[in-house]
Amino acid sequence: MNQEWWRRRVIYQIYPRSFQDTTGNGIGDLRGIIQKLPYLKELGIGAVWISPFFKSPMADHGYDVQDYREVDPLFGTNEDFADLLHQAHQIDIKIIIDLVLNHTSDQHPWFQEARKSKDSPKHDYYIWHDGPKPPNNWLALFELQSAWHYNPETDECYLSQFMKSQPEVNWRNPSLKQEMFDIMHFYLQMGVDGFRLDVANYYLKDEQLRSNPFALTTPNFMFQNHIYDRNLIEVNEIFKQMRQICDQYPDERMLIGEIFHTDPVVSARSQGNNDGLHLAYNFDFLFQKFSAQKLKTSAQKYLTLLESICPKNQPNFVLSNHDQSRHQQRYKEKDPQKQQNKMKLLATLIILLKGTPTLYYGEEIGMTDVKIPKQRRQDPISKAKFPINMFYRDPQRTPMQWSPKGGFSDAEPWLPYGDLSTNVETQLTDENSLLNFYKKLIHIRNEIEALQLGEIEFCEVGSDVICFKRVFNGETIVVMLNFGSTKFRVKAKNVLLQSGLDNGELSQFGVLVAKKT
Repeated sequence: MNQEWWRRRVIYQIYPRSFQDTTGNGIGDLRGIIQKLPYLKELGIGAVWISPFFKSPMADHGYDVQDYREVDPLFGTNEDFADLLHQAHQIDIKIIIDLVLNHTSDQHPWFQEARKSKDSPKHDYYIWHDGPKPPNNWLALFELQSAWHYNPETDECYLSQFMKSQPEVNWRNPSLKQEMFDIMHFYLQMGVDGFRLDVANYYLKDEQLRSNPFALTTPNFMFQNHIYDRNLIEVNEIFKQMRQICDQYPDERMLIGEIFHTDPVVSARSQGNNDGLHLAYNFDFLFQKFSAQKLKTSAQKYLTLLESICPKNQPNFVLSNHDQSRHQQRYKEKDPQKQQNKMKLLATLIILLKGTPTLYYGEEIGMTDVKIPKQRRQDPISKAKFPINMFYRDPQRTPMQWSPKGGFSDAEPWLPYGDLSTNVETQLTDENSLLNFYKKLIHIRNEIEALQLGEIEFCEVGSDVICFKRVFNGETIVVMLNFGSTKFRVKAKNVLLQSGLDNGELSQFGVLVAKKT
């Protein structure tokens, strides 16, 4: 399964603070991930993406890196990470780490040196503009004010599009670029299987520092058309260079880009002619409303785009992550049974569509967002200006619910639990649970090459039904998903997996996966 494993396997994202605590401080750690590797293997997971665990002041919970080569003591030690890598590989689970290469912490030694003097060898590692006034209208997302921050020591402003404490690096500087490539080599030599690249479409900025034009967008995009502060097409050359670095190592090392943009064109082009990013997250699909037509249209548009650029480019589908409200919350039903059936339908969609699916920890048991009291909120966005503060991310980052008592930590967790009636221990014993459905679904995908590598053909059978075939080497698997309230008549033969199928009728949120003979 190593040959182009990134096409075949299901990826599972772990937010390490919230997965498993082994030290009793209420915060998850690397040894907690090691402890839960057997659970992930049983679930059928083939690769794990771990959000940042590097040394950091934790102003943005690890997305502000102070030292790329050191594990933060909060999560363990470098030896713990080496052990995690070894034990995961022992049971054939790949490890993908989250590299934050668009910006550093302001506590990083590079920036500490860079801000002292214009003559510093590290000064050009960052992006500067002379004087105290911003050169353009670029904004810092987490602060809803100018992205330019004054540095009195040099009488300049530096760029930071998230928090003031996250200065952005200058990828146009050859020495900085080589530093970043050296970090990749450091982890590739250690045996890491891939990198998730945080806000990868932000790496390059307009050299003239021009202002973005106005656009009607959501608050996340700050009512600007971001054509100058991100999304420059030249960044794809950096992705190609990164791919060449990965290709120097055995066993198919890979890159996943967070391409934070709603236009799937920006995501699709980042993969190049199968020589750029191996995978790129497509936010257009994640942001769709619950509708057979909307989700199907988004998927088809994305698949067609990738095909037009290069037929070998691999799609990727995801519905939840650490920055976005969980899809179990966005698409929530009041009735618990309807909710479970709906989640089974969505799981089938993202896991069996053509492409590599990424799951977010806890979605396999149906964890929803948790409303956090103001005094318990941790996310810096919660302290930002209105309306950005409404989009604080703690609700989707709460501790994994392992048992009716929580099971995440012996101490009070860093964020409160959600409804603990939703937990792994209880669902393992329920044959019809969402967790056991995910296990069956993933194992079916792992066993059938048509569901890993097959082409996809959509079938028109009704406006509230998504139906598609996966075809490979003469084998055809048919998937039918009923989004509507009206029962849908089906011919059910050679059924591999079903939910809501009764006497040949697929009920609301019903699922049918069958082998065509």
